Amino acid sequence: MAARPPSLRSVVAFEAAARHESFVKAAEELNLTQSAVSHAVRGLEARVGHALFDRPGRAVVLTVHGARLANRVRVALSLLSDALEQPTDPQPARLVVGASPQVAQRVLSHRLGRFRTLHPSVQIELRCDASAFSPCEVDVMIQGEPGASPGFASRPLVQQQLFAVAGPAFRGAAEAHALPTGTLIESPEWPWSLWFGRLGRRGPAGSPAITVDDEGAAIEMARAGVGVCLARSALVQDDLRAGSLVRVGSAETPVGALHLVWSVRSAKGVLAETFMSWLSEDLTAAGALAPAPLLRDAGLSSSLVSEMLLAAASAG
Repeated sequence: MAARPPSLRSVVAFEAAARHESFVKAAEELNLTQSAVSHAVRGLEARVGHALFDRPGRAVVLTVHGARLANRVRVALSLLSDALEQPTDPQPARLVVGASPQVAQRVLSHRLGRFRTLHPSVQIELRCDASAFSPCEVDVMIQGEPGASPGFASRPLVQQQLFAVAGPAFRGAAEAHALPTGTLIESPEWPWSLWFGRLGRRGPAGSPAITVDDEGAAIEMARAGVGVCLARSALVQDDLRAGSLVRVGSAETPVGALHLVWSVRSAKGVLAETFMSWLSEDLTAAGALAPAPLLRDAGLSSSLVSEMLLAAASAG
């Protein structure tokens, strides 16, 4: 069992007596009685098991043990004084945000700088591997489904539509057969067979020319002009606005909302609410997606979107 620390008052009284080599002067400095200083010293002597002062008559002189202790006490008191006099820097607020790699890259990455400009004291830790964390390890999660765990709340962040996108090189195509050598790019989340089924049309024979296991990678291929992919509106609205992606036709289908999920018992509730409100407002300020259906601009009816995609698949 650890020994109980000595009284700080006793230590200070001993240090003053050692410095002045006088109980009287120590008592005057500390606004104590001489008896109180003497009592404090006797308490320390009992603790260390050695006499700290010789007391020839009315004078007091440090013993060898007293001198050693006085040196160590002065160092300790100096450290304590420095610690109390240094301004304590407040710990920066830290918010842990969880999102899929696609959402982190395409929705959050370019927006977090704006949040930091508004809230420079807040540190953001962005975790992108959804399989590696649980809701208890993050302060706010962005996911495709509302949270169902007890103690967690959720609210929709942004509604999503699914539609076809491609790089801006497709903009000049006047007819379906004039598309560049096209390929259908497919990610597991959004198979083309499901898309054609929802349109009530038969898809191309065989598998898509390129299959990639990440929705974000499929979008990047489309941006690079490799072909046409299906994408959620939340992930491509900024690219559509900037013109680095264009919509292929105007057909679309709803695929649910992105949701914000957080713990109602979190100690960072106010900070989490600040972040969630800002993100919702920022996405709202981005405005609705511009239709910009590239092939409709070239004089083709939006009802031909399936035929155009079929042509893109067969052109190779």
